[in-house]
Amino acid sequence: MGLWVVAIAFIQNPQNDIATTNTGTAEIILYANLYFFSWLTFLVAVYIVGTSFQDVFRFGPKFSQWVLLLTASVVLMSTSISVKEEICSNDNAPMTCDRTQYAIAVGAIGMVIAFLAVVASIMDKMGRTMEIGATLLSTILYFFGVIFLTSASGPASSLGNMYFSVWGGCFASFALLVGVLFPNAGRSSQQSSGGGNDNVGNTLEEDNI
Repeated sequence: MGLWVVAIAFIQNPQNDIATTNTGTAEIILYANLYFFSWLTFLVAVYIVGTSFQDVFRFGPKFSQWVLLLTASVVLMSTSISVKEEICSNDNAPMTCDRTQYAIAVGAIGMVIAFLAVVASIMDKMGRTMEIGATLLSTILYFFGVIFLTSASGPASSLGNMYFSVWGGCFASFALLVGVLFPNAGRSSQQSSGGGNDNVGNTLEEDNI
């Protein structure tokens, strides 16, 4: 995965004009195949490493989700920083510049939250209150990030690293929030399904008798 971290930082940097570029008001994709398949390979590598560490070292059950949120936050922050100078130098896009600065803030705060959560998961110190606070804050930040950044005057109005990272961070945050607010939802459905199968089995046994 280390090689892909270096490769993705080089390939996906809009200033290098390899997979993406900056138009002055937004980031756009130059080569779709290179863009999507490089990201797909990188995310699969991140997921495999995260789940492997979780299985081997018995980290918290949401370790992989926090790693994905950390990845999305790093991508959002780094991409926003790389395009900020060119966007803010455009006198005709003051609102886009402000929203780019908001994207940097969301990425930075999300990165800190996710990093602390990853460390807490490793040490098995993630309390329920801390988890609710962290997931709620990241969900709020990314929710407004989607609204501000992907709108017509936002820097992520077109498909690119900022667009996918802010949406990815929003989905990851929302999934973590749902998981902490309703921790027994999946178990209840499985138990109900299991109970239904047991009832069917008992009915069949009675019929046979």
